[in-house]
Amino acid sequence: MSEELTVQNCADFEPNSNMRRWFEAAYETSSLSPTTISAYCGIHRNTFYYWQSIPGFQEWWTREMKMVEQRMKWRLIDIGLKAAKNGSYKHWRSLMEFFDMLPHTRLTELK
Repeated sequence: MSEELTVQNCADFEPNSNMRRWFEAAYETSSLSPTTISAYCGIHRNTFYYWQSIPGFQEWWTREMKMVEQRMKWRLIDIGLKAAKNGSYKHWRSLMEFFDMLPHTRLTELK
């Protein structure tokens, strides 16, 4: 019975304004550190730990992070393409390694 209730609550989860503010602060600071995010947005870091116990919060957080990750990939690819167009292929190679399209190399090998 409690499992059904949890699933229902997950489906009905809607983040509040502080949760959205926390997420935006994580994005803007490029940090997942609760201390850093808390200092930036003014929401106590223990609030974040409490939110993790709310059914649906972690699923929402993960979904939002995946969308940000995809946007960042597009930006990074754009940066790599522009750098390659200007003759710098180190950026492009680093991006391909980052996306696991090439085996990782040591920085000394790229010089």
